[in-house]
Amino acid sequence: MVGMVERPRPACRDRTVGLSPDHRQPRSAEKLRRVRRWLVPFIALFYYLRMNANSGGPGPLADDQVDLVVEVFRMLADHTRIQVLWALTGNELSVTELAERVGKPTPSVSQHLAKLRMARLVRPRRSGTTIFYSLENEHVRQLVVDAVFNAEHAGPGVPSHHRDDPAISTLPAKLRQRKAGGR
Repeated sequence: MVGMVERPRPACRDRTVGLSPDHRQPRSAEKLRRVRRWLVPFIALFYYLRMNANSGGPGPLADDQVDLVVEVFRMLADHTRIQVLWALTGNELSVTELAERVGKPTPSVSQHLAKLRMARLVRPRRSGTTIFYSLENEHVRQLVVDAVFNAEHAGPGVPSHHRDDPAISTLPAKLRQRKAGGR
């Protein structure tokens, strides 16, 4: 080219350093690391949201998985078993202690525990001649607690698990009356 002087590009071959947006000065490695610290998770989130944008929620469950879920709910559809599971949300108990808390005979509670054990909702532990039971895992505990809390919402008034919440305790009288069914 006549009369024009071509400006040389910077010779920066180190990929960790990079170039500034105007391609004149090399960007410091520290500045690039700071940008990458927030940019990489942002890009990952963007691609995740883009790939799942039209998913419309979780897909259908496989038939065998549905059968297992039905079996779990079948185990929960008994008054004594719910009482046993609720007692076990706090800590590990022996069959005798569970029978006292539930108010049922020990053989009856033992039969319910056997069914819950087969459904993998409780776990036994032997100590000498005494068998202690605990919930199988945190998911079972959460399932029982959520079921009890959901049932409390079906009744009148403020559920007991919300009574300590200051936002709910200061509800206007009209809303409390409507919640109680007094409309």
